[in-house]
Amino acid sequence: MDARILNALSTYNDTLLSLYQAHLQEVLALQTTLLDQILPNLVDELGLDALAVQRATDWLHDTPSIFRMLKRHKFTASFALESMRMTLVWRLTALPAQRPPPALQTDIIHCLPRTSLDHFGRPVLVIRLAALGEVASDPRPYFLTAIELLRVNLKSLNDASEEPRRHPVLQYTLLLDMADVSMRSINVDLLTWYTRDVVPRFPGLLAAVFMINFSWTHSGVWNILKHVLPASALTKVFFPSPQTLHHIIPPAGLPQDYGGTLPPIEALENPLRLSPASP
Repeated sequence: MDARILNALSTYNDTLLSLYQAHLQEVLALQTTLLDQILPNLVDELGLDALAVQRATDWLHDTPSIFRMLKRHKFTASFALESMRMTLVWRLTALPAQRPPPALQTDIIHCLPRTSLDHFGRPVLVIRLAALGEVASDPRPYFLTAIELLRVNLKSLNDASEEPRRHPVLQYTLLLDMADVSMRSINVDLLTWYTRDVVPRFPGLLAAVFMINFSWTHSGVWNILKHVLPASALTKVFFPSPQTLHHIIPPAGLPQDYGGTLPPIEALENPLRLSPASP
């Protein structure tokens, strides 16, 4: 068992929850400003209809999302507020109001069942990186829709929680499956788009990334990832042994593909494919 990985994850989790509690009143104050001042101004400026106002209100009531954006701006409220206003305008003008479930020739992101939680109570995602090489169309609409659905899923988990403010679900744990990955699977333009355009609008969704089925033959792929991804993202990347992985995510929460007792991943329902998007 890799104690270094476990200690790093535990420290990170404790620190994040402490920050959430320490800054919760600032988050709530930002939500009040956004709902009482920013949104009414945008209603007049953009001529928003009732559906658009409801979409905006739904996002503004997503307290963990507001926290993650405040944290991204180092808890400087003025910077965070301006970023949230810009993000809100983007959501109302660029993010489609009615989104079909994402569909490609093959699933890239799998959201495991809600019973699949890591040691810290976070839901688990799987990305099969080789699937990117099988995509003939532009995958950006897929990723944008899927990431919004991930945000909505976290919000629904917190809405259903008995103590959402004391024990919020703030992030996901990601398994990045490197099986059958080649240089052709690495879309540098997609990674650049993700870090430049998506992360600022959906910051902090991932707590940790575990590289699965990684071998020395993937060193070239890893070198590309290290040059494209920001340093803050690289600190969340780990290379666990099977034993360590099963300590972090119990086998009962993993598909057979990764040594778990759930059915194979292709036989599991994928909420990102089957759940409708929020209005």
